[in-house]
Amino acid sequence: MSKPSLVVEFIKMQAAGNDFIVIDNRFYYFSASEESHLAQLWCDRHFGIGADGLIVLNASSDTDADITMRHYNPDGHVATLCGNGTRCAALYASHSGMSSGSTVRIRSGAGILTADIGQLTSTEGRVTVKMPTPSGYLESAIPVEGRDVFVAQVWTGTEHAVYERKETVEFARFAPMVRQHEGMGSRGVNVNEIEVLQPGVAKIRTYEKGVEGETLACGTGAVAAAVFLSHMGNRPDKVLLHAKGGDLYVHEQAGRWYLEGPAAVVYRGTFEYNGES
Repeated sequence: MSKPSLVVEFIKMQAAGNDFIVIDNRFYYFSASEESHLAQLWCDRHFGIGADGLIVLNASSDTDADITMRHYNPDGHVATLCGNGTRCAALYASHSGMSSGSTVRIRSGAGILTADIGQLTSTEGRVTVKMPTPSGYLESAIPVEGRDVFVAQVWTGTEHAVYERKETVEFARFAPMVRQHEGMGSRGVNVNEIEVLQPGVAKIRTYEKGVEGETLACGTGAVAAAVFLSHMGNRPDKVLLHAKGGDLYVHEQAGRWYLEGPAAVVYRGTFEYNGES
């Protein structure tokens, strides 16, 4: 006899095209293994709901944060941080009463982050997150098809590599090579290609580990790109990054980096879960 199914409510959200399944775990008490299983089941775009990741929210157990957030990639692995996912989590917390006012404190795998929400409506808002301080900036050259491509590594809550677009390097072929390159460490990296349009403005494409494909936007990738531009001497007050799913803004103030952009509720729904595939 099969187990009885639990009807689970979820919210589909997106931030600059980065889309997520959001579950309010105050009502379900899913374990970490169950959450990983849910991510693998429902992030699948052909056999599930379809998303770049699963975000699980809980009420904070202390006074330092309003909520706790765990982000799972579609492969079921926990990601230390997702910038756009954090902005979606903040918007949900504000709408659901998990926080008071327009500022949300979020405990993540990368520490406690603060998000400010503006231009709030019933389904969307403009959310700015104070991101972790970038670290581990390292420049290297990766050989590809007989050419060395200059790549910078940086941690912005998770591991990233950034390089400037080359006419001779095809993103769809090169990004997976960098993602798994031995020089990128045992955890691998997310890969960002940027094309500078003018000072402080660039196009960006991101290949995400765990998704194992290109996404429409990546918040921690946008910060990594801004850090890269800063090291290249391109230091405007605010960097505008044109991702496929929308525009993201990054700026640095007193050594802290901020990620800004839109976030929205797409729809609400339910699925049945009995712990089986």
